[in-house]
Amino acid sequence: MSALAKASGVLKSVDYEVFGRVQGVCFRMYTEDEARKMGVVGWVKNTRQGTVTGQVQGPEDKVNAISLAFHMVFLKDMTEETWREQKLKNSCSAS
Repeated sequence: MSALAKASGVLKSVDYEVFGRVQGVCFRMYTEDEARKMGVVGWVKNTRQGTVTGQVQGPEDKVNAISLAFHMVFLKDMTEETWREQKLKNSCSAS
């Protein structure tokens, strides 16, 4: 069983798009590194429109923490952001 499946509590999935000066400032690389450190999964990419978009999934507290980390590091560069949250049912239970 994966660490994600063993997680207690609510799992959360967030789709996001960040606007502003977020390309060319290592936002994507920082996001990937932080996600690995925090034990969440997902993806992130630059768009042709100059934004960064992605998805992050994991235990609710860790997903919230990575969102906070984005703000602490890149707030001065971000002009707008959108977050669509979905709570996931943890259907993996110990038998």
